[in-house]
Amino acid sequence: MNSNLIIIGNYLAKYMLQGALHISILKFQKPDLLHLVHVLNKIHNQVY
Repeated sequence: MNSNLIIIGNYLAKYMLQGALHISILKFQKPDLLHLVHVLNKIHNQVY
């Protein structure tokens, strides 16, 4: 169960990061992009 949660969390983190980067490049400026990456890194670190 634990390893499954880690795999799912890792997949979600990668998917969210790629999605956020893609959306940010299209819609936002660089400071917003860096902020989103920072927030997603925090979320990713909390998964582990």
